[in-house]
Amino acid sequence: MMERENIEETRGKRLALGSIALMLVSMTIFYTQIIADAGIYIEIILFAALSIMGITLAIYSGKASKRSKLFVVGVVGNSFMLMISGLLFFVMLAVESST
Repeated sequence: MMERENIEETRGKRLALGSIALMLVSMTIFYTQIIADAGIYIEIILFAALSIMGITLAIYSGKASKRSKLFVVGVVGNSFMLMISGLLFFVMLAVESST
């Protein structure tokens, strides 16, 4: 029984690290503008998709590892990137509607 709990804990930590990795990839793309030729709306969709996947992984890691610190970092960081992508979307709508 102890071994099964240890396996679940390890699985939860791996999912949390995957969530944090998605957050870091999203931040790297946002701050370096790697895909500048793709268009701003494609980037916004990419940021939102990475953030939603990261939040989902963090939630699954929280269920598996009994709410570890990595769970909190994954949810907060990915939620922050999701808010940034939403803000960027509304700014682009405002800019396009004013021209």
